[in-house]
Amino acid sequence: FSMTANLPTSLDLLRQTAIARLAEAEVDEPRLAAEVVLAHVFDLTRAQLLARPDEPLTPDQLIRTQRDLDRLVNGEPLAYVVGHREFYDVDLLTDARALIPRPETECLIEHALKLLADHPAPLIADVGTGCGAIAVTLAKHLPRARIIATDLSPDALDLACENAQRADVTSRIEFRAVY
Repeated sequence: FSMTANLPTSLDLLRQTAIARLAEAEVDEPRLAAEVVLAHVFDLTRAQLLARPDEPLTPDQLIRTQRDLDRLVNGEPLAYVVGHREFYDVDLLTDARALIPRPETECLIEHALKLLADHPAPLIADVGTGCGAIAVTLAKHLPRARIIATDLSPDALDLACENAQRADVTSRIEFRAVY
């Protein structure tokens, strides 16, 4: 939508306009992407977003929505645009410092938890930790585990540390930069 003409008058109209724009740009799952962006901009859950179709819009919200939709249309991943992603049962910060955790990696967590069920205090190495998805999630589910998370990128390690702090598992993860 244009910011100078045909301004949406309701949140539902803005949602429909955003979906159409993302579909035209061939963004994957345009409805989901539009709703996630709008929920983020309006600081709502997706359910709250859908329940408030007549929510009044501010000029700032319209500008932020336009900016975030532009980022998606230009190929930036949704998780980077909104700054976080659910992984297993942990909400992880995501940005360009590390790759976005893949849904398939959640299978690795399930397998590891089954394998480690009989080991009360395992020592775990997460090589190439990135945003810390594996290390943080295992630390959350294995409270007696000691985890060493390594990465070549100091920036990725910083992001992993932030995620460990958010999940309150920092004391059980040792972060190491490897060169």
